[in-house]
Amino acid sequence: MYGMLSDFRNARLGDVRLTRRLVRIAEQLHGGASDSIPRRFPSPSEQVAVYRFFGRRKVTMDALLGAHVEGTARRCGEEGGVLVLHDTTEFAFTDYGEDREHLAQLTRNRHGFQAHCSLAVTDAEHAMPLGTLAV
Repeated sequence: MYGMLSDFRNARLGDVRLTRRLVRIAEQLHGGASDSIPRRFPSPSEQVAVYRFFGRRKVTMDALLGAHVEGTARRCGEEGGVLVLHDTTEFAFTDYGEDREHLAQLTRNRHGFQAHCSLAVTDAEHAMPLGTLAV
């Protein structure tokens, strides 16, 4: 799994400081995918820094995932066989009255979006993740 974290060192964010920050954030988030940012970053100043990082114009989905997808493709090429698993997940947010820009209205009280992800795993008895190929 750590090889996947190192993919972020090759992220093209246009500023080496942003790339270093991405690597630190990824390392701190590693192993806690279901945790919230406040749980993984308990200090309020750390939380503000993470939210500010993700709010920057250069920090886009393509910029964040591009290097990881390239690393995943490289790892796939090194394997004898690969399975690509697909999943569509709904990300829903309770509506507290404010409009949530760029989100669809899922139900009367919830806004959100759906993400279709493609995960590459080894074609072995105990499949090991190789990384994400598409979102």
